Amino acid sequence: MRCWGSDWHGQLNRQRDIVGPETVAIGGASTCVIDARGPLCFGENTFLGLHRWTDDKLTSPRLVSDGEMQRCIVDQNNIHCMGSRGAAWQPPSVLAHADIISSVGEFSCGLAGGNVYCWGEPTESDYGQLNVPQDLTAVTDLAAGYRHVCVTAGGAVRCWGKGDQGQTTVPANLSNPRKVAVGMNHSCGIFDQGVVCWGDNSSGQSTVPDGLINPRSLALGDRHSCALTDSGIKCWGAEGMLDVPQDVNGATEIVSGLWHACVIAKSQWLKCWGNDFQGQTTLPRKLDI
Repeated sequence: MRCWGSDWHGQLNRQRDIVGPETVAIGGASTCVIDARGPLCFGENTFLGLHRWTDDKLTSPRLVSDGEMQRCIVDQNNIHCMGSRGAAWQPPSVLAHADIISSVGEFSCGLAGGNVYCWGEPTESDYGQLNVPQDLTAVTDLAAGYRHVCVTAGGAVRCWGKGDQGQTTVPANLSNPRKVAVGMNHSCGIFDQGVVCWGDNSSGQSTVPDGLINPRSLALGDRHSCALTDSGIKCWGAEGMLDVPQDVNGATEIVSGLWHACVIAKSQWLKCWGNDFQGQTTLPRKLDI
């Protein structure tokens, strides 16, 4: 594993015991990965801490989410969450069969059987992100951000929650959405028209560059956006996230936090990078893991 960049909390900390990473999730300043030994989280999370899950109740974990207030694992039989306590923070039992779980900010959402479920405790920063629209149908993708949520549903993208910068106002005349992603105050999707972004564009994070060949997935942060394409990974927006490592070949998954991103490559290794102004100063040494 090789990591560098925004590491003021250790979220890029070079973990020697990652073996065959299978999937990865990112919080604001932390990273969680499921590898051959189970789930492992590193970096800093004030509420959840850092650890390798050793719960003997976990059976073949397959999904992980990493939020500020709650961290969840889905295995073959159940959904297991740690973090904030209370009835409002108990995930719906149906999410034992979740296809997607997403926790980034102060709430969590999951997708199971084409239905969306969001949970958490409303706070002073509540913008209705827990209020899932009741008329959603045929949901195929889900992304929960810090204050808003977007899904692909019924052949369109639907968003709700905080929308003061246009992040929940989906542009018109877009067809056949395949993927959706959300950042702090912007959103993007993959459509027949290609990658389209809306919302905050203060650093160019919603201005999609030309030349994205067959985009397959998206990852958004505070003021940057990234796409995984047939020609590699392309990021745009805030400086520091634009310098994608050149040797990330055959990436199969990309995720992003506020100021750092990670990919898993076909060779089953994990690479992360971050903003120059957040501490990217030297290239890392290669580790034997």
